[in-house]
Amino acid sequence: MKVMILTQTFDRPTIARLSLEQLAGVMPRDAELHVWDDHSSEPPDLTGIPHIAHRFPIKLGIAGLRVQQLQFAWSAGADAVYLTDSDALHDPEWFAAAVGGLLLAPVSCLYNSRFHTNATIEELAGYALRTSAPGISMMFRRDALALAMPRLSFCPRSWDYWLPGEMGDRIATTLQSFVEHIGAGGIHSESGDFEHDRAINPTPYLEEKRRQVITQLQLCGSRIPHRANDAIGAPVGLELVHDQDRVNHAGNVQADGQQHVDQQRADAASGEDRQGREQTEQVAHENLSLRV
Repeated sequence: MKVMILTQTFDRPTIARLSLEQLAGVMPRDAELHVWDDHSSEPPDLTGIPHIAHRFPIKLGIAGLRVQQLQFAWSAGADAVYLTDSDALHDPEWFAAAVGGLLLAPVSCLYNSRFHTNATIEELAGYALRTSAPGISMMFRRDALALAMPRLSFCPRSWDYWLPGEMGDRIATTLQSFVEHIGAGGIHSESGDFEHDRAINPTPYLEEKRRQVITQLQLCGSRIPHRANDAIGAPVGLELVHDQDRVNHAGNVQADGQQHVDQQRADAASGEDRQGREQTEQVAHENLSLRV
C-alpha cells in the first residue's frame, strides 16, 4: 500500500518548518512526504525532517503545483494521495479519519471549514458529504485519481471547487476537524491574523498545538507575509503542465532525520497511546487496501 503526502512551500519558512516537523511526527511510518518549493526567496530549513524535495525550473503557483502533484502521484503508482499545505497542523489520528472518509467517498477531507459548509449534501457517520473541500486537506483514492487525470490539462485558481465538480462525486469531510490551519497572511486572511481560517470543532490536541505554534511564531518574531492573490505565489500559464522536458520530478531524499522525527512522534503520543495509534493506523491501512 503506497501512501503519498504532498505539500508545497513559498516564503513562509518559520511556519513551514513547524508544520512539516509536526506532520512528520504523526504520519504513518511507511508514508512518503513530498515537498515542492515554488521558488521561495527564503526556502524553509527542513533539515532533520525526512522528505523528498522537489523544485521546478519555473514558478507554477498553487493551481499549477496541484496539477503536477496529482500527475506525479498517479505516475508513481500511489494507492492513496493526501494533499495538504505547509501551514497545517495534524491530529495524531488524522490518517485513520482520512481513510474512514474514503470508505464513504472517493475523496476525504479532515478540515471542517466555514468556507465549504454551504456545499453540504448530507451528514453521515461523523462526516459531511460535500461537493467541495479546502485544498489544505484532501485525500484521494486511486480510483478518484483515475477520474481526475483526464481533467487536469486545465485547472483554474479555484481548483478545490472545480475539480470535485468535474469528477462528479462527493467529498467526505470530518465534522470534527483533524487538521487546523495557521492561516495568517494566506489567501483568505485580509487582516493577517490567526483567526480567519480557524477550523470548525478541532480536536483537543489541535486546540493545544495551535496555541503552542502561535506562541512560537510570536516569540521568534516571525512575520508571515500577506499574499492576497495566491496562497503560494502568482500562477503561470498551465500550458507547461505536460512539458516534461521542463519539469523535474527527481526528488532529493532526506532520510537522515528519522531520529529527530521519532522524538516528534513521542511528543505526539507515547507509551500505550502511541501503540494504540499505530494499531489504528494498521487497521486503516487494511481498510484502505480492501477499498482500493
